[in-house]
Amino acid sequence: MKKEIKTKLWKVFLLDILFIIVLITAFFFIRKSLLSYTTSLQVLQGSLESIGNSNIEEATLIVDSLESNANKAFIYTFILSPLLFFLIYTFIQGFSWKIIKEQSNKYFLYFGLSSIPAFVFLIFYTIDSFTSNLLLVFGLIFGFIAFILYINPSQSIFKKVLRKFYYYIPLYVIYLILFIAFLLSGFLAYLSFFVGNYLSIVPIFLVVTFILSFLKLILVKKFG
Repeated sequence: MKKEIKTKLWKVFLLDILFIIVLITAFFFIRKSLLSYTTSLQVLQGSLESIGNSNIEEATLIVDSLESNANKAFIYTFILSPLLFFLIYTFIQGFSWKIIKEQSNKYFLYFGLSSIPAFVFLIFYTIDSFTSNLLLVFGLIFGFIAFILYINPSQSIFKKVLRKFYYYIPLYVIYLILFIAFLLSGFLAYLSFFVGNYLSIVPIFLVVTFILSFLKLILVKKFG
């Protein structure tokens, strides 16, 4: 039994590290693409200003190009990028929880569906320039529901939560804090390999990741 737990722990630990690597790589790829779109828009805008009303036909072509690039940037920023992040989260983190739960491939579906509401509210909260606290509250509420379903994707779990909410809410807060620390330390650790100023954060990231992975195992073992 102890050997099985250790095997699961190391698998989950490595998957969590993989999640950070893939997530941040995707983030920088998206950032680079958006910068490319922004540069194109600036060049087109400069060309339009230099032409003015001297060449209506060429100005019309530039306006069409501006509109096309602006639409592509919008789709990339608010549709494709969130979708990519969601898929990365669902497949890698879902696989992590799947290993712990020893579930079938259907668990990916449960994991993804339970994550959608919280993810959508957090995306809208981000788009709203961090001004709508109501969106954040809804995101945290649906995040709590998703957290419960990660541990036990069944209707019976909600009866346990209602009876012992004083256990589950603090556990959710601890998990949330650890997950945020995991993302932040992972981001800095990733940067340290290119900048070199944050090398000391690498062992901190590994410790935080190990604790997060271990917490998942404990949550499923005790409450799943």
